[in-house]
Amino acid sequence: MKIKSYEQVTEQTIIAVKKYLLKHGKGYYQQDLHDIINRCIDIDQLKRKLNKRADLQLWLFTKFKKNLDHCSSYDEMEEHLVMMNLLIDRYYQPLLQYKYNLLYYIIDRQDLSLEIYCLLRHLIQFKYGKLEEFIKGITVYKNISGYEYHHIASEIFLLEKQYRRAYQHLPYVEYDQSLQRFENALYNYSPRQFFQLLNIDHQQVQLLSFR
Repeated sequence: MKIKSYEQVTEQTIIAVKKYLLKHGKGYYQQDLHDIINRCIDIDQLKRKLNKRADLQLWLFTKFKKNLDHCSSYDEMEEHLVMMNLLIDRYYQPLLQYKYNLLYYIIDRQDLSLEIYCLLRHLIQFKYGKLEEFIKGITVYKNISGYEYHHIASEIFLLEKQYRRAYQHLPYVEYDQSLQRFENALYNYSPRQFFQLLNIDHQQVQLLSFR
């Protein structure tokens, strides 16, 4: 899976969204969809027009469900989840129920990993300030050990560029390869904390070789 931060993966251009709709929006309302696509110049306008018509909204939502049911990879699944959130009204009741069911379907069948987190974050009302609460909730639900909790929390906060929070968890885990790939960002955020984490004296800075 191509793991990207939430900001990176959700930052889509209107061109990318239109191409997605043209590729996956075949069927009964295809012409209506094309007419709306041609009249819209940004994603917000496109979303408003698609959700203004209840019949088109339901048809599009059903398309998303079918696409997600037939995914063959996490990358493909994340793409559909991102587009679904961009195009379907966030308070659309069938969407809320579907996301809730899918959230627990995944949690009940998969171990919590960075790849699984990348899917789950699209099934909640994502807020950086609520991430800690979200991670704790899943680890309690899954009866995950304290070490595993700190490790996955470190990975998630590093991925999302929440370095202050990551440094709160990193002292409790082994600084392994899954964390080392973020070391440039960790160092740039706080050289002092980085050296403290690795137990390295500041005199040894010149001996380090960062990836």
